[in-house]
Parts: sequence; structure tokens; C-alpha cells
Amino acid sequence: AHYIFAVDVSGSMNKYQLMVDSALTPFFRALPDKDRVDVIPFGTEAMTSFLGLSGVIDDNVKNTLCNNIKTLYTNPSYTREFKAYTDVPAGVDGIAKVMQTNREYKVNVVVIITDFRNDQKGFGERKITSEDLQKMNSAIKAATGDVYTRFIALQLPVDINKPGYCLNQLSESVFSFDGYKLEIASADNDEKVIQ
Repeated sequence: AHYIFAVDVSGSMNKYQLMVDSALTPFFRALPDKDRVDVIPFGTEAMTSFLGLSGVIDDNVKNTLCNNIKTLYTNPSYTREFKAYTDVPAGVDGIAKVMQTNREYKVNVVVIITDFRNDQKGFGERKITSEDLQKMNSAIKAATGDVYTRFIALQLPVDINKPGYCLNQLSESVFSFDGYKLEIASADNDEKVIQ
């Protein structure tokens, strides 16, 4: 299997750092050897080849991931501009690129961790345009190909009334095709929240 984590590291996500770290560390430790994992930090753009956050699972990769996940939100290589915005389409594009470059796995598991507040540079916080939704859907469809894929969104305790909140848009227009759907897991408890 290929596990892909798109993790929003923009400034609005700093308050969730402990929650994300504590959720991902035991998960990484439990991954079976020979599976692949890629962690994609995103903000204003997506970093799809970030050193120490990807690889074919073995003990060394697990240890590296667990150490590096602790600095996911505070990495000094992030620019101020990178952390200033949450460009959700850039994050989804990063997912598609990583899926395209690792087609040898039989199963993809994609986990999106963000506050789902689309805040693109130059546009401010707003819903995703229908044109961007269509582009994202096409990119994800093409990247999925014939590989069975599970799409999971971690729903954090956020104000869903913010103008850029876009989880429903992603669920309905990007990750819903050919029998696929976006599964929504609540960070508040162990129960799934389906919207």
C-alpha cells in the first residue's frame, strides 16, 4: 500500500500541531515494512519531495518519520509566505503528483489533514471556484487510474462557517467519482462523521 498524508502546515494549523503529531506517530510506527509513505506539507504550495518525510517503510524510515513529524509545523525551511496561506487546490495537486509517481502499489490511502479553510494568496479566504474543483477532480481521477484508493479527511474542531471552509466542496466535487467518496473522520472522537 501507498500511504499519502497531505498535511496543512499554514499558520492557522499551529494550534493542531500536538493533535496531528500524536495521531501520526503511532500510525507511522504501525506501518508494515515494504509499504510506502509520503507526507506532503502544504500551505501556499505543496512540498512533494520533502526530505525525511517519505520512503519505503523499514525501521530506519519509521524512526526518521517519527522524528521529523515533530518539526512538521516548525521546520525552519518554510518561508513566511509558505505558512501564510492554505491553498487547498495546491495541496490536492500535490497529492495527485505523488500518486502519479508511485504507481507500483496496489492500494492508495490518502489522508488529508487541514482546517479546510481555503485561503489563496491574492484572493483571501473563499470557497474554491468551480474551475479549480473541476481541475482537481480531473487530476485525482487521472492519478488514481486503476489503483484502489481510499480518500480520508480528518475533520478538526473548526468553525465551519468561515468563508473559505471547503470540506463539503471537496467531498462532493473532487473526491466523488467512479464509486469513490471522501470518508470523513472526526478528530473529536473515534466515530466517523459523514457529511
